[in-house]
Amino acid sequence: MIIYFSGIFGQLLVTISMTFFSEQSQIYVGILFVSYFDHYLTIPGALASLFTGIWLALRTHWGGLTKYYWILTKWIGNMFAIILGSSITGNVVYNLFPQILSSNLHPLQNPLYFQSRKMLFLGISISFSLLTFLVVISYIKPWGKRKIR
Repeated sequence: MIIYFSGIFGQLLVTISMTFFSEQSQIYVGILFVSYFDHYLTIPGALASLFTGIWLALRTHWGGLTKYYWILTKWIGNMFAIILGSSITGNVVYNLFPQILSSNLHPLQNPLYFQSRKMLFLGISISFSLLTFLVVISYIKPWGKRKIR
């Protein structure tokens, strides 16, 4: 979870700082760092978090994925964060940013750059908020056991 959280947090910081970049080389390096964070931290951290969470839920005294509400919420929340990250963030990083880099326009003159940066910031902010919520419920373990008939 720390690797996953660090990747999302790094992407958020780079995306925020890209609003202050004016040089083309700075913008390209920011785009490169966002893709590195996604490729080397966020994706492996998300998958490792999902698999270790399932393994811990099944192999420990928690008794599976659906016995407690907080475990079920964490599992669904993690799946939602992965789907959100792959659809919004992945689309921007792997589809829109290469179009911006291959364009002859300066990124600050390209409306696609501003739209991509806004979409990236929104997707990363939602993912960061969701991961923060999941960490909090991992610590406080609210809602108790489910009543199974």
